[in-house]
Amino acid sequence: MIVGVNVLSAISTFIAPALTIAVYAATQLNLGLETPRTDVSFTALSLISLLTEPVVLLSVSLTKLASAIGCFGRIQEFLRKKSRVDEDPSTDEHLVPASASGMELQLVPTQSEALVCMTDCCFSLSLDAPVILRGLPLKIQHASFSVITGPTGSGKSSLLKAMLGEMHRTEGTFYLGSVKMAYCQQSPWIFNGTLRTNIIGESPIDQQWLREVIYACALDVGRIGLPLGLDTVTGSSGAQLSGGLKQRVALARAIYARPSLLVLDDIFGALDAVTSRSIFQQVLGRSGLAKRVGIATILVTTAEKHLKEADNVIVLSKDGHMEGQGSFEELVEKNQYILSLSYSAGLEHSEIEESDSNLGQTQEANNQVGETRERETTSNISRGIGDISLYGYYINSLGWWAFGLALLFATLYVFCTAFPQVILSWWCSSVPGRNHLYLGSYVGVSFIAIIAIGTFIGFSQDMSLLDMQLPVAFGVTLQTFLTCIAQGALISTGSNYMAIVIPFCILAVWMIQTFYLRTSRQIRLIDLEAKSPLYTHFLETTEGLTTVRAFNWQRQFADRNTDLLDTSHKPFYIMYSIQQWLRVVLDLLVAGIATVLVALAVFVTKQSTSGAVGVALVNLLSFNSTLTLLITNWTQLETSLGALARLKRFANDPQLQPIARREIACPEGWPSQGRIVFRRVSASYGEHDSSAVVRDISFTLHGGQKLSICGRTGSGKSSLLACIFSLATITSGGIYIDDINISTVPKQMFHSALVPISQSPLLLPGSVRENISLGISSAVDDSEIISALEGVGLWSQISEHGGLNADIDSTNLSNGQKQIFCIARAILSPGKIVIMDEPTGGFDEHAEKLATELLHERLKGRTVISIAHQINTLMDSDLIMILDHGTVCEMGAPQQLLSARGMFWELFQR
Repeated sequence: MIVGVNVLSAISTFIAPALTIAVYAATQLNLGLETPRTDVSFTALSLISLLTEPVVLLSVSLTKLASAIGCFGRIQEFLRKKSRVDEDPSTDEHLVPASASGMELQLVPTQSEALVCMTDCCFSLSLDAPVILRGLPLKIQHASFSVITGPTGSGKSSLLKAMLGEMHRTEGTFYLGSVKMAYCQQSPWIFNGTLRTNIIGESPIDQQWLREVIYACALDVGRIGLPLGLDTVTGSSGAQLSGGLKQRVALARAIYARPSLLVLDDIFGALDAVTSRSIFQQVLGRSGLAKRVGIATILVTTAEKHLKEADNVIVLSKDGHMEGQGSFEELVEKNQYILSLSYSAGLEHSEIEESDSNLGQTQEANNQVGETRERETTSNISRGIGDISLYGYYINSLGWWAFGLALLFATLYVFCTAFPQVILSWWCSSVPGRNHLYLGSYVGVSFIAIIAIGTFIGFSQDMSLLDMQLPVAFGVTLQTFLTCIAQGALISTGSNYMAIVIPFCILAVWMIQTFYLRTSRQIRLIDLEAKSPLYTHFLETTEGLTTVRAFNWQRQFADRNTDLLDTSHKPFYIMYSIQQWLRVVLDLLVAGIATVLVALAVFVTKQSTSGAVGVALVNLLSFNSTLTLLITNWTQLETSLGALARLKRFANDPQLQPIARREIACPEGWPSQGRIVFRRVSASYGEHDSSAVVRDISFTLHGGQKLSICGRTGSGKSSLLACIFSLATITSGGIYIDDINISTVPKQMFHSALVPISQSPLLLPGSVRENISLGISSAVDDSEIISALEGVGLWSQISEHGGLNADIDSTNLSNGQKQIFCIARAILSPGKIVIMDEPTGGFDEHAEKLATELLHERLKGRTVISIAHQINTLMDSDLIMILDHGTVCEMGAPQQLLSARGMFWELFQR
């Protein structure tokens, strides 16, 4: 479409004048006249020039109009959808009909003894979606501590969302009353700000209560290890925080809001055992904050130790029914699932709890990375006069030969655009019979026109925003600058005395562009800055929409969005006003030039010819629009160079210089053994040794062995895995796989050899087949995919929703089932080395046992490195490594470490 629009513009600009003159010439020949009349020819060209400019603007506007129509279509489609209906737990049964008199008061039946009450409730995701939770009878008392448990995929998180009004109730009655709620989801929602602003949110500021919450959630400076404390910037979605710290911040936000009902969705999965135990006692324990201020708490968990502390335990079955409700002691005698949890916990000793005296207080991961990354990503936008050296930097990146070629084509374009008018002037004044000018005129213009369209328009297609803006602005600025020179020269030919006016015109244009360019650059930068908070706020709100609604912050967030929208519109309106001022000033300037030209042509007739005056007047008609186009595109070029300036600083920053890779040809089938060797490896996310997250680690892992890594939150476990994936910068030492340094292995081959399983499931929009094949270079048969899904117990549910071609979102997989899906993907991957970051941390006992046995069976012969806290997982390992402060405290076989009666023995005993 863009090509079509530009072809249409070229037709009106180049072909229309040519066809008009050709028709006129043919008419003259029929009349027996060989020389066109000057007055008719240039009058025609003037009229065509007046007509072509609106046609060009109209054709260029067609693309914008098409985009606008598409936007309106999407908005209309959105507005036609059914509005979201807030699921009000209050039912018609709690409403009292008016009496006959209309004034008689009646008592409203309430259930004051229960904060939450459900009777035979059924819930689905939407009106047309299948029922997930069925026939739920539920009671939650005031200031009580309730736990929801059940196997993976039983609907535990869905039940929490039903209480929050995020599910559609199809049957039953649900009483909640007017309670203030707070919600902490399994994947914590963190917006871009400081830790303090994330905790306070839209709640009133209470410093004393904030201090209590910070201490209870282990967020004081001594335990988080961040120098700036609560003033640390989180980054987008908490990118600069570890998983455990993000979860604690989200919990602190929920507690700080002082809700009547606190809803927590498996929040302890990302925390190490010591931190988890401390926070549980300080927040949810018998003397914790929740009990002290009378907060009713609902926690989703499968940890047996938390079930024992609960006042009320709710057990869900695999099909979404409630299997039982009561105290742990009551259910352990009659409920098979609770009994299995208790039996499993008795055999496995519970989770590993690291000793405070031996491991000490550990800084959070990336405690100095936040400062480094913030310093590296913060760019000081130049607000003064543009840096002239950026033009040379950009031309160097293009290559001087390419720039010279572009300059040549631009010069030819301008020459062939302006020179035909001079040829027409010669033609009108030529001697009859001399027609040698036809070939050069028509063939040259059409050829150059075609080349120019392909060069200047095709250059910007299929590029990113920066690549589209900068080259186009650079090319158009160069072209219009040369066009201005050509038109100024042709205008000067109208009269010899016009040369006296040119210096004054140049001075006037220079003053206008200096004022306009400096002002518009500021406004455009302000415009960009004003839009960024709007986009960020909108995306963060949609990401944490459930949390926002749970806290009842919709109005505050909507008001903030409106304020940001108003702020983002102000620079745009000011910029539009400045552009109109520029048009008026340049129109007045050109009007002055036209007055001088006509005056000279009328009163000094001997110094000009009719053809020269015609050429000058034709060019005057478009001179003001050319000047406007020059200055506006120059401004756009200067604004785009701001991005280039940041790129230049990035490229020249010694801290960000890429490490030179000397890739070698690896043997076919590498790695054949999967042997991993760390040789005195130290690594950091920054440049300085003080920010090192891994320090002087050396070990050898033979092919087919399994290494389990454990340690406190922030001890360097994930950073050690990041070294293998080259996500952290290795400052000294090296990592070798099958005796080849990984820094010399081609990236594609290196990453195909690794199979990652992260703690959070990664699923992308698309079908089941596309998601399970992510990262697998070779084609996978459907039979193999189905076999893997059957092995993890997901095929029956996926097949009910359309099988492998079904959209992954339509399968209604729970968070735990998504993680199992990722395990199935890892089983199908052919990589020789498997890297796991506690993939079964949030599983129930049955799902964890299934996943552990499956991984043990299907990963035989592969080298496995995993982060683990469960004692059964550790005892099945060939080697165990205990990390603290990024260094190895102990390493060896499980039985060997137990015999040594060191740190691991103490952990095992506990």
